[in-house]
Amino acid sequence: MANSAVLYECDEAYVVWGVEDETITVVGTDFDPSKSKIRGQALEMWLQQNLRPAPWFRFHRFDYHGKPVVILSVRPATEIPVKFDRKAYIRIGSHKTLLDDHPARLKEFFRRVDSATKESSEESLWRQTLIDKMRNVCERELNKR
Repeated sequence: MANSAVLYECDEAYVVWGVEDETITVVGTDFDPSKSKIRGQALEMWLQQNLRPAPWFRFHRFDYHGKPVVILSVRPATEIPVKFDRKAYIRIGSHKTLLDDHPARLKEFFRRVDSATKESSEESLWRQTLIDKMRNVCERELNKR
């Protein structure tokens, strides 16, 4: 997700549990990342140890109209692709695929990472302000439903 966030020029990438893909209807989820374990280890620690370099990510768990929803937010990779088990992945649509199998996307990844490091702080502030305004509009629209 961190690699895809770079390719799609997103400030964060998201995975959502508790919402149907096609209808965007909130159905709730039993998934609780704070209680999830892999091989006896807490999920968040397991992810931190198996992703290299470890991206910034956070699980958000909340109720929406009485139904539990979980959102995993992941910030974009910086400098090099994030790898899991020594392999870098990206998402194309709803499919996960190896970044190395797509040389044009790998080249684009490095072009965007390079240009992102050159972005001025003023441009970054302007972009974040715009994104914040867009999020507010989206939240208002969702709350009307």
